[in-house]
Amino acid sequence: MRTQNERFIPPELADKILDYLWDDPAALAACSLTCRAWVFNCRSHLFRKVDLTRAARRIRFAQVLSTSTGVGEHVRELTISGTILQSSEHAKMLHNLRGVKRLFLRNWDAGKTTREAYDTLQKLTPSITTLHLLSVIIDQQDFARLLSECRKLNDVRLWDVRVRTDAIDPPLPTTVAPTSDSVVVIDTLSSLTITSPAALAQMSDKISIRLRQLEVNCQLASPQSVERAKTLLCLGGPTLQSLVFTLRAGSYGPSWSDQLHFADIPNLTSLHLKDGMMSAPQIYTRRAPEYSLRWVCPALAQIDASHSHLQKIQISLRVFRAGDLDSCGLDWARLDDILAHIAKAHPRLVAEFCVCCTDAFGLWAKQAVDLIRAKTPQLCAASTNSAIVCCRGWTEEAALGGGVVGPSKKHDCR
Repeated sequence: MRTQNERFIPPELADKILDYLWDDPAALAACSLTCRAWVFNCRSHLFRKVDLTRAARRIRFAQVLSTSTGVGEHVRELTISGTILQSSEHAKMLHNLRGVKRLFLRNWDAGKTTREAYDTLQKLTPSITTLHLLSVIIDQQDFARLLSECRKLNDVRLWDVRVRTDAIDPPLPTTVAPTSDSVVVIDTLSSLTITSPAALAQMSDKISIRLRQLEVNCQLASPQSVERAKTLLCLGGPTLQSLVFTLRAGSYGPSWSDQLHFADIPNLTSLHLKDGMMSAPQIYTRRAPEYSLRWVCPALAQIDASHSHLQKIQISLRVFRAGDLDSCGLDWARLDDILAHIAKAHPRLVAEFCVCCTDAFGLWAKQAVDLIRAKTPQLCAASTNSAIVCCRGWTEEAALGGGVVGPSKKHDCR
């Protein structure tokens, strides 16, 4: 029986307190040595994300697995490189990671993977809901097998993925072939660079592409890139609700309307058009011609009353100073007409401009807001929820300031 002077913290309250230490590994490690009751919760935070792309980390994690039982069951997000799958010895450490839900696979050439490593990979796939592939080379048939084995998969993101339609290397071991009759439903797809998106459309009947969210990166100067983008838009079709489209204009002959269109996406609720400079590998002191935003107006001109579910349009661009908004390639007068027309057809529409700059500061943000207001008088007069967001840096993560464009106060600026 406990005395009155003895201090006692209920386990539920102790777990709540430990949850506040989720981003402090040193504190979690110390707490895990305090008592056995705290070990499970501390480990669930310490080993929730594991990155094994570096050799030193692989060696250290292998030592932890060999000395501490039960650590593997806490891993929910795993990042590995193709090096692990090229060595049966390295792949052994993945045997106990049965609870992984998010798998990030980098620098993987499927043709160099051993059979034992595939057996291990197959044991990981049943619980995976999110699969990110970066710099991967894989045959089309084997790509379908890999996806179909992830029976709970709904989020696929592909960067620099080369899907070979004419296989030169031997096919993957048949151990990756699907063993379940369940259908994999892919809900979210981010395909920035994939050589053959048609491979997704030609999957077996065990994979259902029912996209609600799609992110596409297209280079209009490249016919191959345009065809890939068209294929991805067709994959979305009537189920697609959220589209993020990044385009580099280039000088490829046919106009935008002849190449890509949104007519086959009737249930679109959110459209995000991003400046190609957002993903540019170089930092330009002046906007290069291929990053002109002249494509934005033709893209928005395709939005009409048939897109009855449309709720938000966002235009993201990056500049070096507020004055660059005049030279970014946007036809502001036409853009104002188009957005005002869309706003009349969609009264609940939220129109948002997101302006990113490396040297953003308070005065700069005010200048950008005032300039966009002056260039969009019809949109300002429309009864719509409109806003301008100014962000520091080249991303949209750090909002600096902004202002309401239209008369409505329902949509607050970040």
